[in-house]
Amino acid sequence: MEGEGTDPAGVPLEPFTIYLSDPADIELNAAKARKLWTLALPEASDEYTKLNSLQGVGEYVVYHTYTMFRGGAQALRNQAWALKTGDPADNIEILSFRAAGGYFYSWGIEEQDKLYVSVSQCPDGDGSYEYEVYVYSFEQERKMQMKQFTLDKDMIKFQYNGRSYSVKLQQV
Repeated sequence: MEGEGTDPAGVPLEPFTIYLSDPADIELNAAKARKLWTLALPEASDEYTKLNSLQGVGEYVVYHTYTMFRGGAQALRNQAWALKTGDPADNIEILSFRAAGGYFYSWGIEEQDKLYVSVSQCPDGDGSYEYEVYVYSFEQERKMQMKQFTLDKDMIKFQYNGRSYSVKLQQV
């Protein structure tokens, strides 16, 4: 990944680029790697988008982005994406979410069956939270909202396609 330089206000000066390299290479080298995707730099807009996290899942790269106004304190938009390494043009938006202003977002990966699990905590107005849970299957390229689940600290337990899962969560 390149493009981590920013100006003093945090606006990227170089585009973020995701490369795929040979796992046998002990050193990352953009010249020897295959460029998969580049996040465009802002043009005349007051908005800019930054890469937040990156993780491999089988033949996919999962990454999160957030879009800000120049000088803004909170993200306007947060998104989770799946990029298929064999076809980088097939960039799939898994989910848009909020992760500021009292909203919280956690996610995790179930490696064996290649599932992306998301948990959005939304304030309900009386000091507690409502939860929205989604499971995205990389193999089926589909998302399903889960109505029954159990949260325990940084773990979520749920049933999906007749199987029980327990997935460790992390915050964006």
